[in-house]
Amino acid sequence: MQDGVGLAARPGRIDGLCAALLVVAGTALCMQTFASGPFGARPRTEDEFVYLFQAKTLAALRLTYPSPPLPEFFEAAHILVVPRFAAKYLPGHAAILAPFQALGVPWLAPCLLLGGTAALLFLAARAAGLTRAAAAIAPALLLGATDVFPFFASFLSQSSSVAWTRNRPCTSASTPSLAPGTGMTCTSSHFIPAPARNP
Repeated sequence: MQDGVGLAARPGRIDGLCAALLVVAGTALCMQTFASGPFGARPRTEDEFVYLFQAKTLAALRLTYPSPPLPEFFEAAHILVVPRFAAKYLPGHAAILAPFQALGVPWLAPCLLLGGTAALLFLAARAAGLTRAAAAIAPALLLGATDVFPFFASFLSQSSSVAWTRNRPCTSASTPSLAPGTGMTCTSSHFIPAPARNP
């Protein structure tokens, strides 16, 4: 029997390098997916337009705008026009997009979130005691799943919701640290699941 298998290992320098490479790989794959889309790095759905509108509002250091004149001509899905001009969504995801929107590169935020999520998966697996090869399986599955990229290579809130969740083993000592990630997940997604009930 091997000694030390399954024991929590402190990630070392090589693990940090692997995580940095995963950030670069995930970001590059997402950028490629954005660039190869039919519209490029532009919003495609109503939700994406609203998240970008909300990010522009936050980048202008505002939560809302005054209601426009003749507000009935500005009505759109997921937008409030009366009493104030604002998005209906919680501001978590838009707050992540806002600095990138201010720099003119809002598409970079979801790409960095994908790379960061892949790196966190690897580091969480290493912290759980897996070997580097075994820890690399989860990020490889994430980055190799072509059905995941449409959600990350978009302005939808799925990318920030996944990135906010903590990727580490749940123990009695780490349970309190789950609260901030869970709270940010709820503020960055308009889909908030009902709490699970014990039978």
